[in-house]
Amino acid sequence: MRKRNQGMTLVELMITLIIAAVLIAIAVPSLHTLTMSSRSRSATDGLYQDLMMARQLAATYQNSVTVCHLSSNSCDGDWSKGYTVFIDADGSNSFTLGDETVQTRRPLNDADKLIYAANQVRFNGDGSSINNGDFVYCPNDANSEYSRSIRLSSSGMLRSLGVSGNCS
Repeated sequence: MRKRNQGMTLVELMITLIIAAVLIAIAVPSLHTLTMSSRSRSATDGLYQDLMMARQLAATYQNSVTVCHLSSNSCDGDWSKGYTVFIDADGSNSFTLGDETVQTRRPLNDADKLIYAANQVRFNGDGSSINNGDFVYCPNDANSEYSRSIRLSSSGMLRSLGVSGNCS
C-alpha cells in the first residue's frame, strides 16, 4: 500500500500567499492611522497628567512648581525636546540650587511637535497659573488630523480639547 504525501501543492501555497498579501495591503493603512492616533493620545494624556500633578504639588506644598524644557538650567520653550517638572523654591522659573526635580519627560518622536506660547508653566501655591493657553501636540506634520490640544486656564484648571486638527 502506497502512502500519499499530505503536503501543500505549489498552487495552494501561491493562493495562500496572495490572500495574505491582500489582507496585509488592506491592514497597513489602518495600522498607520491607529499608530498616529494612539501616539497622539498617549502624549497628550501624559502631558495632562504631568500638569495636573504639578498643580496638585503646588497646592499641597504651597510653593511654586514649574514645568518647562530646561536648557542650561533655564526654561527655553522648546517643548518638543521634553520637559521637566520641578519645585521652584525661589520662584525664579529656572532650576537653581534648592529646587527639586519631580518628573522628567523624554523628548517626543523626532517628527512630532508640542507647541505652547510660553517658555514655562508655573503653578502658584494656590494652584493657579501665571500662564494660560493651549498646548497643541502635532504628530508628524503641521496639518495632521490627529493633533490634540489641552487648554490651561489662569485658574490652573486643565481641559483636554481632544482632536484639534490645527498645528499652525
